[in-house]
Amino acid sequence: MYNGLYPVNIKPYTPPVRKKQQDILKDSENFRQNTQEADNQDLSSSKKSRQYTPEKVTINKVLNDFSNTIKAIGAPQETQEEVQKYLNLIEIQSNKEIPSKTIIKSNLKNAAYILDEYISTALNKPSKVVIDWVNAVLLQDISYKSKVSTNEETKEPQEPSQIHQKQTETTVNQSSEKIQTE
Repeated sequence: MYNGLYPVNIKPYTPPVRKKQQDILKDSENFRQNTQEADNQDLSSSKKSRQYTPEKVTINKVLNDFSNTIKAIGAPQETQEEVQKYLNLIEIQSNKEIPSKTIIKSNLKNAAYILDEYISTALNKPSKVVIDWVNAVLLQDISYKSKVSTNEETKEPQEPSQIHQKQTETTVNQSSEKIQTE
């Protein structure tokens, strides 16, 4: 049957019923509690993943990275030798019974300054890349006492200065062989 007032399946508009103020407060409290619980769960899980034990950085590792940086930059021989002198001073200091942190730090910064000067002249732009890297390294927990490394071939303990000395001797021998053949 046809209703004259309302056509079929069409009903009058009824505005939404507003909740009472108390119901709104309860809903907002429940929402806050749910979000706080979720946040606490996120924090507890992220705390677990962030906890780690920082390792001490050894001065040998820093010197090795510095030497690799020199090679990667492709600095000329004079710059390499000048920087290597500072690195040798650091090795000597780290081999002492009680190494001087201030001497090691200042020599690292001096060597970094020399490399940054070379980079600045090569790029014609000011560079502080190596200095910033050294400053970041110095902020870490560093073991300034040099540890004895082992030779892989003979398994004999060697001091880092002995390793560098052997590398220098082989370089000198190779260069003298080149001169003799010419």
